[in-house]
Amino acid sequence: MSPDEFSPGYAARGEGPTGGATLHSGGITVAPTQDVLSQIEVTGSTPDLPADVSMVLCDAWDNSRLHLHARDVPASTVRDTDLQSIPSNGAPVWVSGYNNAADGSKSRWATNSGETPALKVQYSTVKGGSGTDSTCGDDKGPWYDDPAAVPGNDQALLAQGVYSAVSRVRIHAVLPPPVDNNPAVGGGVRMALSINHRVVDSGRDTGDILPNWASIKYVLKKNTDMQGVLADSGLWGISDYNPDSHTGAPGDRLILRWRRHAWISRFAKAKQASFRTYRRSSVVVTQARSRPSLRTTCSTVLRRR
Repeated sequence: MSPDEFSPGYAARGEGPTGGATLHSGGITVAPTQDVLSQIEVTGSTPDLPADVSMVLCDAWDNSRLHLHARDVPASTVRDTDLQSIPSNGAPVWVSGYNNAADGSKSRWATNSGETPALKVQYSTVKGGSGTDSTCGDDKGPWYDDPAAVPGNDQALLAQGVYSAVSRVRIHAVLPPPVDNNPAVGGGVRMALSINHRVVDSGRDTGDILPNWASIKYVLKKNTDMQGVLADSGLWGISDYNPDSHTGAPGDRLILRWRRHAWISRFAKAKQASFRTYRRSSVVVTQARSRPSLRTTCSTVLRRR
C-alpha cells in the first residue's frame, strides 16, 4: 500500500501493508516470522518557543507474540517518506528520521545516523500492558544496555539476532531547539525511532491479537540524562489502550493470520527462505501528547518492510 493510501495526509511514515488495512484501523494482519517495525515519532520545541526537551520513550509488547529482531533495515526509497529515511545499520532500535540536522545555519532532514540525536537504549523482559504496565521506570526492570544480556533469550534465536526475552525498550533522547525557522521545523523538531520486531511462530490460531503499548516521560527546557528524566517529578503519559476492543490510547494491534505461505514455512524448511524474501510487515501507531505549549508528542508505528 502506498504511503498516501496507508496514512492519508501524512505520507512521511512510509508504506503500509498489503490488504487495504490503514493506519490505526486495528485490522492489519501479519504472519508468523514476519518482520514489523515499530516507528515512534516524537515532536519537540518549535522556532517560536525553542528549548531542549529531554525524554524517555517506552515501547512495550508481549514477547510470546513479538520478538525484538536486529537486522539491516534499509531506508525507504519512496519519495517524502522522511520518517523512514535512515537505515538501521543492523541495530534493533535506531533513529529512522530527523528533521533538524544542521546544514550551515539551516536545518534539513538527516541522511545518516551521525546527524541525529544520541540515544541511550535499555531493554527489559517485563511484558507490556495498559496503565502503569505501559511505562518504563526502574520498577519495570532490571534494565540492560545490551538486549543479548537479558536473561531468558533463546540461544538459537540469539544467533540470528532475535532477542526472544525482551518485552520492552526504553529510549532516552534530548531533542535540541530548532536550528532555524524554516518549513522543515515549523511544526517542531521531529524525530522518528524505529524498533524492529519479528512475529513469533507461536502456533496460536488466526485472529490472535498482537498488542503494543507506548508511553512517554519528558522534561521541558532542560538537557538531562535518562536518570534525570526518570527522577523528575513529572508523570508518565501512560496508555489506556485495550487491544481486545481496540479502544483507548496510546496503543494499537496486529492480527495474526495464518497464510498458505506461513504453513509452508512452518512445515517445509526448504520453502521457508522463499517465504521470507517477500513477506510483508505492518504498522501499529500509538500517540501520546504532552504539554501543548511545546507540542511534544509521541507516536509508534509497526510498519511493513
